[in-house]
Amino acid sequence: MSHVFVADLSAAVAGSHITLDSDESHHAVRVRRVRIGEQVELVDGLGTRATGTVSIVGKSECAIEVGGVANEPSLTPRLTVVQALVKRDRSDQAMELLTEAGVDTVVPWAAARSQSSDIPAKWPRIATESSKQSRRARFPVIAPAHSTTAVGGLIAETVAAGGLALLCHESARTPIADVISASGALSEVVIVVGPEGGLTDEELAAFTDAGAQPVIMGPSVMRAATAGAAAACIVSALTNRWRGGSPR
Repeated sequence: MSHVFVADLSAAVAGSHITLDSDESHHAVRVRRVRIGEQVELVDGLGTRATGTVSIVGKSECAIEVGGVANEPSLTPRLTVVQALVKRDRSDQAMELLTEAGVDTVVPWAAARSQSSDIPAKWPRIATESSKQSRRARFPVIAPAHSTTAVGGLIAETVAAGGLALLCHESARTPIADVISASGALSEVVIVVGPEGGLTDEELAAFTDAGAQPVIMGPSVMRAATAGAAAACIVSALTNRWRGGSPR
């Protein structure tokens, strides 16, 4: 398996040379210990992937000769997870898992029972590192923090446009798989995950009034940091997102 590095691929064509920035060069040379002639992959986080051969290795420099470039289309349906902000260690885990699950957009939500109202400073770095680890060419978008009112608006807009909004809640009786299977073709799915302390009655009412469908994933109650990724995987497996395997 070749290593994956992040680079600006806006001018990449077969035969061109891409020099990694200082951080990626350090990672390639000092951590991954790449060698001249080694095959690697480059991604830009925006959907472009290039394959190439390491052509220069210096103390603080690494360059790759591009062999091929491809743009990978976005997966359908588009998948957004509204993630209630949780305590720091769980929050980092949530972002890592959501990225590995292939979520397109993460919407941080300052819920009434959230233990934090600030987006963790490490989230962008975690999203990048987890994208490289999971070999994503498109990195997840981290939206600005949303209030409960803003999340309700997002749900209403999604449903009005023909999309599906799912509210993970332990009191629900409808399995998420049943809702997906009965929905037919979808262009957008929004999944809402509450905090460790659960949703308030007001939040539950606001989201269901906006059009969200309360769902369960199975007999086990999952933690706030893991529920979003698990729900995303179910949606991806039951829609076209994961059909056909890797685009690479």
